[in-house]
Amino acid sequence: DGGTTNALQAGRASRAGTKAGRIVRIVRLVRLIRIVKLYKHVGGKREKEGGDPVATEPSQVGKILADLTTRRLIVIVLAMVIVLPFFDPNGLDDVPNQHETLGLSTMHRLQFANLNELATVNNIREYARESGDLLYLQLYGVSDSQMDTYLRNMYFTNDDGANVTESPSTGWTYADLCTPTQIGDTLRSAEYSEIKMWGCFDNVGFPTSQEASDCQSRAFFSNKDDTEYEAAMNIAKTFFVMIVLSVGAIMFTRIAEQLVIGPIERMVNMVKKLAEDPLASVSHDDELQHHHAKTSSTYE
Repeated sequence: DGGTTNALQAGRASRAGTKAGRIVRIVRLVRLIRIVKLYKHVGGKREKEGGDPVATEPSQVGKILADLTTRRLIVIVLAMVIVLPFFDPNGLDDVPNQHETLGLSTMHRLQFANLNELATVNNIREYARESGDLLYLQLYGVSDSQMDTYLRNMYFTNDDGANVTESPSTGWTYADLCTPTQIGDTLRSAEYSEIKMWGCFDNVGFPTSQEASDCQSRAFFSNKDDTEYEAAMNIAKTFFVMIVLSVGAIMFTRIAEQLVIGPIERMVNMVKKLAEDPLASVSHDDELQHHHAKTSSTYE
C-alpha cells in the first residue's frame, strides 16, 4: 500500500508540473502577442502623424530646383509638339492625287464602251495633264506606238494662253516618258509608283468571263521629288531635336550650377579663407562676385 501511495503522489506531481509548464507557455504566448500589438499600434500612430517631417519635407532649394526643371521641361515638350508637325512631309497640306487611280480606272472601263479614237485621245491627254509626273502609260486596246503618238503631240496652256509642251503645274514633258525597264534601272522602288487595273467588261460595264489578266491597264509615276523632300524634312527634324536637347541640357546644367553647385563652392571658398586667416572678414558680395567671375570664365 505504501508503494502504491507513493506512485499516486508521483503521478499527481508530474501532472501538476505538466500543467504548470503549459500555463507558463500560454503566458509567454500572450505576452508576445501583446508586444506585437503594441508595436503595430505605435507604428500606425507614427504613420498617422506623418512620420518625421524633417526627413520627408523637401528643402527650399529642392523645391525651387524641381519647379524650374518642370517649367523648362514643359517648354521643351510644347516646342517639340508645336514644331515637329511642320517637319512631317505628309502632314499639314498634303493632298494625295486621286486622279492617278480613279482616272486610270475610268479610262480602262471606257475602252470597252466602243469609243471613237478622238474620245480616247482626249481621255489619255486629260489623264496625263491632271495626273502627276507620268513616266509610262499602258491602256487596254491602245498600242505602244499609238500611245507614243498621242502623248508626243500633246500641248498645255500656260497662264498667257499660249500652247506649250511643258506642264505649267508639274513641269512634265513628253521627254520624261520611258519604258518600265528604264524605270527599274534608273529609279529606286521608293522613287516611283505603279498603278494597275485589271478586268474585262462588256459595252454596258458588266464584267465578262474573260481572264482579267488579258485586259490590263497600268501607269507609272515618279515620286523622286517627294522622296527627296521627305528625306530633307527628316534631316531637318533630326537637327531640330538635337538642338532642343542641347538647349535643354544647357538650361538644366545652369539651374544646377546656380542653385546647388554655386552655393556649395562659395561656402567651401569661405571656409578655406577663414581657415587660412580666422580673423579675416568674409564678405558675401565679394564671394558672389568671385563666383560669377569664375563661372563666366568656365563657360567661356
